[in-house]
Amino acid sequence: MCIKRSWAEPVLKVVQILLDDRDVLGRYEQETPFFGSAPTALLEGFAQLGSQIEIHVITCTRKNMPAPAKLAENIFYHQVIIPGGYRRTLFIKAIRDVQKVIRQINPDVVHGQGTEDYPALCAAFSGYPNCTTIHGNMRQVARRLGYRPFFPMVMTACAEWIALRKTNAVVCNSHYTAQCVGKLNPCKPQIFNAVRSSFFNEAVRLEDVNAPHTVNATKTLLCIGHILPYKNQIALIHALDTIPDIDLLFAGRCNPAEPYGQAFLKEISNRSWCTHLGEIKLRDLQHRLKQSHGVIHPTLEDSFGLAVAEAQGLGVPVAASAIGGLPDLITHGVTGLLFNPH
Repeated sequence: MCIKRSWAEPVLKVVQILLDDRDVLGRYEQETPFFGSAPTALLEGFAQLGSQIEIHVITCTRKNMPAPAKLAENIFYHQVIIPGGYRRTLFIKAIRDVQKVIRQINPDVVHGQGTEDYPALCAAFSGYPNCTTIHGNMRQVARRLGYRPFFPMVMTACAEWIALRKTNAVVCNSHYTAQCVGKLNPCKPQIFNAVRSSFFNEAVRLEDVNAPHTVNATKTLLCIGHILPYKNQIALIHALDTIPDIDLLFAGRCNPAEPYGQAFLKEISNRSWCTHLGEIKLRDLQHRLKQSHGVIHPTLEDSFGLAVAEAQGLGVPVAASAIGGLPDLITHGVTGLLFNPH
């Protein structure tokens, strides 16, 4: 079937289904939508294409939030409100309600951003040509955290399995992710995650990056990521216990109600050289990166390593676990260091 277009029509109409972090974090009063780092970078690139492409962002939310009609001249925003949440109905209500919006848009392709929640399933069951990008391999994360009956991550892993089998194509952000997809889907192009352009801005890169340090100065290392068991921050602290003259900064959310969060906070409370910065904004993150001697990434599971890629964009030295998708980013001894995280 040949689809004829007039010159006045957009070249391509694409639906992007993704999580609005206002809903994820419960910040419903915030007026401006914001998303994960990789989808944000992707939307930034789409905005630069202008009339060549028309993007429709669809996001589900449990509460009504300020919903702008557009995020950019060629990027439209659609909010689907599901008061009871998504998991209570095994994502079925989210799939059905998103389908209704997609039919109104009538896109050329539907793109599900991530298998962590509803986006992948909504794309796979949209009824339109579709693909899914994996940002984190949920089945591998579930294995790292340990399967337990009624464990929410088990449900997420099962939903990922269904979505990967159903979707037309799986966009893999590393060779490792493609291996994890395996035989679930034969169409699995490998495309690295997008990185926000500000990490490649020369004015930002050169300002304060690798500024001269005295030989005996304390070395500052930055560890970026939410405090979680498979992120392996406590093991990093123990590994660096005997290293003198370092300051280790952790940037990421920590839940003190969780056992690992409690243990982490106890560990750093006994060490003056460890500091938890919490979740920090982009400008603060870039400032911290520019002031650090390096980024260290001790994770036990990572499909890509966006924190590492962003540090590399700024020209900051990196050291990371020799696992998952990280060897795609780092050539040991040339573009960084790889180590055994165990």
